[in-house]
Amino acid sequence: MTDQQSGPLPADLPQIGADDSEEAVLHYYKIRFRDQGQEFTASAQAADLVRGDQVLVQAEQGPEPATVVGRSAGAGCGIDRPVSYRILRRASDEEQEKYRLLPELEQEAFRLCRRQIDQLHLPMHLVRVERFFNGSKIIFYFTAESRVDFRELVKVLVQEFRTRVE
Repeated sequence: MTDQQSGPLPADLPQIGADDSEEAVLHYYKIRFRDQGQEFTASAQAADLVRGDQVLVQAEQGPEPATVVGRSAGAGCGIDRPVSYRILRRASDEEQEKYRLLPELEQEAFRLCRRQIDQLHLPMHLVRVERFFNGSKIIFYFTAESRVDFRELVKVLVQEFRTRVE
């Protein structure tokens, strides 16, 4: 397929009409959004994905990168979880680099939040930080023995990261 103005389109980008047919054959893969994260089953039209491929997956908050960890039997074939994700395409080199840097950005946010918790003398334990790939939100997970008023902490984090904080 070619674009009349700019020449051939890259083979790994979705093509208009590629999934218009109800008879499109779907292939199923196991994916992970984080290195040590939970595995999910995702469907794709691509039949040639292999372990280690970086892909973009349609998630609630928009496209999120994931790593293919293997093939899956697919819907109705004894899989333990329903197919809840759709693989959009392979990740570009730029997206792969951004995905590779995500854990470092999360560690940096973790350290900053931990310092703020200490400065504010909050009785809570920070567990982990998760940044959305598109930068729209950062989630801070914590535990505490009782309710904690962390409104001041959230204000500081929003000012620092200039994004939605949960």
